[in-house]
Amino acid sequence: MWAYESVFYQIYPLGFCGATFDNPSAPITAEDRNAGIKPKHSGENHSILKVIDWIDHLKRLNINAIYFSPLFESDTHGYNTRDYTIIDSRIGTNDDFKQVVDKLHEAGIKVVLDGVFNHVGRDFFAFQDLKENRENSPCRDWFCNVNFWGNNEYGDGFSYDNWGGYNLLVKLNQRNGAVQEHLFDAVRMWVREFDIDGLRLQVDLKDIGPAPEAQRTADLIADRAEAADLLSLAENLRALVRMEETLLRPLVGELHKQGLCDRVRDPLDGDRKSTRLN
Repeated sequence: MWAYESVFYQIYPLGFCGATFDNPSAPITAEDRNAGIKPKHSGENHSILKVIDWIDHLKRLNINAIYFSPLFESDTHGYNTRDYTIIDSRIGTNDDFKQVVDKLHEAGIKVVLDGVFNHVGRDFFAFQDLKENRENSPCRDWFCNVNFWGNNEYGDGFSYDNWGGYNLLVKLNQRNGAVQEHLFDAVRMWVREFDIDGLRLQVDLKDIGPAPEAQRTADLIADRAEAADLLSLAENLRALVRMEETLLRPLVGELHKQGLCDRVRDPLDGDRKSTRLN
């Protein structure tokens, strides 16, 4: 696997491109998304193209792989995703990013994207539909432990599981078939149209299980993306050291105490709540 021989350089695109913190673009509704409508780009900002200007510098550093931190359209900082199929409109268009990937590949530099598939932002189309249609929403099971008897600081009239105790990060129910297909469709698109070389997966190893299950997860991602050599990488490199001898395809897992629809923990405040999806 090429990753074992690579020198990675990490870029946080929103910071690299000097993006504003809040995304001024109007979020896409579920109805518009199903109709194929994409967020409008002002046509003024194509700052992701700056990466091309850095290629010579990267080559001088012997860099041969770039890991892009959150790149998808998001509400603010990149981890509260609005749309998995476009790059953030504050830094450019998909066509811009295609130019970047092509130039990087010409220079012999692999491209790994940040697959923030654990949670989404409140302007994600399915969550917007949930807020509008509540119990009648076809997306009500897209999220973990939605409780219409609860509430939150946003006054939604329902509660839900989040990441890290922060309700701006809505936890996806990754056991839901529609959610899985939505994420696989996005991965396939980035592989087919952009020829990306890997994904960093935000996933807890506790959700995947020991090495054999982790291997199957990595294989499934690559198979569904129809990319046999797709790198599946997650957050904590210590896991790779532990599992390296048993995994044929690198998959690195996040090792904090949070589990899928299980326990939400804040490192400063302790447990915020403990719930489980049955």
